[in-house]
Amino acid sequence: MKKIKNILFVLTMVVFFFTSCEEEYEIEDPVARFQIENRTTFEEKIAEPYAATAGDQLLFLPVDYLTDADYYVIWTGDEGHDYDSYLDSTAATHPADTLFIPKDSGVPVTSNAGYSYEYSNSGTYTITWIATNHSGFGDNTKSAILQKEITIVEP
Repeated sequence: MKKIKNILFVLTMVVFFFTSCEEEYEIEDPVARFQIENRTTFEEKIAEPYAATAGDQLLFLPVDYLTDADYYVIWTGDEGHDYDSYLDSTAATHPADTLFIPKDSGVPVTSNAGYSYEYSNSGTYTITWIATNHSGFGDNTKSAILQKEITIVEP
């Protein structure tokens, strides 16, 4: 009788283990939206169309870091941080078994602190803001992308 109880206990634990691992978590759709503050001119929110002067200290912030997404990445659009250039350089040109280091990269944004940045040169740049949510275990993700232009003028 004790042997049957042990077998039933083991079978119950095995069934419990496999059924509990199949639970899937629904991932909420992230919201890709940001605001820009100009710390040099003390503008709390720069209105669209975005414009600033080269050398101004700009702060990129999620609109609502508590509810928009879990993680953010910003591509400022200038040299070395151009999202479209990154996509062009990685599009089916590099086999999976080769090491590839892209010349362009995005920057992770600390949700509540934002990302401070200064454009060095004048021009019109495409800012790419990527918001991402993940499942409880991080194995599934959903992302939303927003692109906006900013014009930088010489001082």
